[in-house]
Amino acid sequence: MITLYDFHAMPLTEKAAAVWKGIFIWDRPEEDLFVQLYNLSTFYAEVFTTRNDLLLAVYM
Repeated sequence: MITLYDFHAMPLTEKAAAVWKGIFIWDRPEEDLFVQLYNLSTFYAEVFTTRNDLLLAVYM
């Protein structure tokens, strides 16, 4: 099981891989972004995407 502290220490590519292994909860549009929520057991991660970029934001 990954902890939030482990997750913060990872490079972006490893963070992305960890999120995709999480449990998908839901998605929603927000202005010109698309937001997906994942459960990673001890915390949640939101993935924000636009047409050109990917940004990971993590919430406990």
